[in-house]
Parts: sequence; structure tokens; C-alpha cells
Amino acid sequence: MSENDLLRVVDYHKHFHVNKNLYIKAVDGITFEVRRGEVFSLVGESGSGKSTVAKAVMGIYPANKGSIYFKDRLISEKRAYAKAKKVLQKGIQIVFQDSAAALNPRMRVREIIAEPLKINKLFPTKDALMERVIELMGQVGLDPLFANKFPNEISGGQRQRVAIARAIGINPDLIVADEPVASLDVSIQAQIINLFQFLRREKAFTFFFIAHDLSLVRYISDRVGVMYAGKIVEVATAEELFARPIHPYTQSLLSAIPVPDPAYERQKPLLAFDKREFNPNGILKTVAEGHQVLC
Repeated sequence: MSENDLLRVVDYHKHFHVNKNLYIKAVDGITFEVRRGEVFSLVGESGSGKSTVAKAVMGIYPANKGSIYFKDRLISEKRAYAKAKKVLQKGIQIVFQDSAAALNPRMRVREIIAEPLKINKLFPTKDALMERVIELMGQVGLDPLFANKFPNEISGGQRQRVAIARAIGINPDLIVADEPVASLDVSIQAQIINLFQFLRREKAFTFFFIAHDLSLVRYISDRVGVMYAGKIVEVATAEELFARPIHPYTQSLLSAIPVPDPAYERQKPLLAFDKREFNPNGILKTVAEGHQVLC
């Protein structure tokens, strides 16, 4: 625990009951922290529990066990979340993977961006509110001419920019980005990631980034947590993790990163991970400063 920790997840469990005799351990006891001003990324294969953690941070999934703290305020219980709801709505915003589903198709772009500003009553007049909306559109690279368009009238990259403008409008302390570029073209992905880098550098935002694109994670992250079967198996700085992966699953994951060299790509070794050797009852142990591995 540190004064610099903005978000702390402590032994968080989330189980989904299918019937009386069957339940799924989506997240099975994870602990990590997100520090102020950093980009902390959570990576892993589909079904590892990454998006469940993101929704837990947003208060969508209460904990079966464990705690989540934002600015040392407990937010993982329904009553605690309800008490702190106004503070949390201003302090944490999320950018979803599917911008088409995340934006109201019946609202115009200016209305979508203005909505959180109106809810939090940050601007006394309509003129001041619209001025802020245009300013936000400029920050995310959207032409003001798009203000009167509906989401179905603009491209996927433009929709994601609208979602980002809506998220940053109230200057949140933490932005949860749940695979925000997975559904976009590669060229558009680069634009969105560069936008995130700009916002972090110029506005000092903190990002909790969910992704499965390891090349992207290596570029954008300060620290990285690797998830497998609802557990965090390794946590380290991005530089340390990609240079010296220790857990067999992390090694297997990194060995699959595509390399833009056809000759090397055909010959490179792929490390297989034997799921039978995975021990879900292991504990995270520190192997170097800032580097923890599930043992």
C-alpha cells in the first residue's frame, strides 16, 4: 500500500452461478494497484477475467470476496458504492470496446459528450456547456461539424473518439479502457493510442488499460499484469516483463507476439504452456523489485 496508489484491488473474487451445483470462477482472488499518473495494463487470453475486473472497478460487479479501494475509499460493496456514487462518477470513467453499443443511437454527438457535464452540473449556461463540448471534440481530433450527427452517421474510429471525449470531459482521476481499440482498423488504432498518450502527458490522466494486443501493451504501459484463468500470474514493469518473463504462461504468451519479419516468423520458437501444470492455489511472490510471479 502506498500514498501514490489511486486504485487498489485486494483479493478480489467474482463467481457467477450457473445453477445450484455449478459456478464459474471468473476472477479468483487477485491483488494489484494502479498508481497515480501511470498506465497499468491487464493482459491475457479471452476468458481470463480481464473485462470482469474492469466492470468490478466500475461498480457493476460486487465482490463475492475481497475489496476494491479508490482513493482509499471502499467501492466494492453495494452500500459503500451507493454512498460514494457521486464522487466515483466524477473520479472514474470508462471507454468500452464496442463504441457502437456504448453510445445512444438516438442522441447526437454533442448531446452524448455533454451528458456527464450536465449530470454533474459543471456549467451554468448552455453556451458554456456547448463551448466545452466543442473544446473536447478538438482535443480528441473531431471536427465540430460532427456535433449534430448521430453515431450511425460516423465511422468506428470517430465513434470511439466521441466515447473518449465523453469520458475525459469531467477530468476524471482514472480512465478504465476496456480493449478500446480492438474493433478498429490498425491505422485508427494508432491514432487512438497516440491520443491516449497525449491525454496522459498533457492532462496527467491515469489509465487502467485492458488489452490482448501485447505489442500495443508494450508501447503504452508503465506496468503490466498478466491474467490466466482468473488469476494474476505475473506483474512487473513493461520493460522488465518483456525482457525477463518468468511464469511459463507469460513466456508462452510473449513468444506468440507477431514479428514483422516473414523469415523469422516462420522459424521462431513458440513456447507451449501446459495447463495441467497450472496451480490455481499459488501465491504471488516478489522475485525482483516490482516484479511478482505466481508460485
